[in-house]
Amino acid sequence: KSARYLLKELPVRIAHRIKSIRNLPFILGCNPTILQVHELYIRAFQKLSEFPPIENREIEGLYCQLLQQLLDDHKDVVTLLAEGFRESRRHVKDEAVIRYFLDKTLTSRLGMRMLATHHLMLHEDRPDFVGIICTRLSPKKIIEKWVDFA
Repeated sequence: KSARYLLKELPVRIAHRIKSIRNLPFILGCNPTILQVHELYIRAFQKLSEFPPIENREIEGLYCQLLQQLLDDHKDVVTLLAEGFRESRRHVKDEAVIRYFLDKTLTSRLGMRMLATHHLMLHEDRPDFVGIICTRLSPKKIIEKWVDFA
């Protein structure tokens, strides 16, 4: 069920990232480092969009391998974006454009990585965890601990 959800959801989220890169001011979109990130997202979109429907465990296993590969391929995206914007910053008059783009992109990226990692972790047998969620987590205890610390 989780894999089928991701198979539909991740391409949509990635398409939004591709669109946001394409909507950057021309000078930013031409930066080679930002273009590299754009290409990473296009390849991820193609791989995910072309993946067959998940109908059995074997296909899901292949999907998990693809997710792990994409997580690995995209691990340096934040560094690449920072480098690309640093290289192009002097050409941009309105820094709010960069700020808005980074806020949306980094938030979306975090969500996609969280969903993919959660799905992958569902296949690991870890006591007190369902995916990335710790079933023994007590927000009350954490808050009390940090109140005492402060």
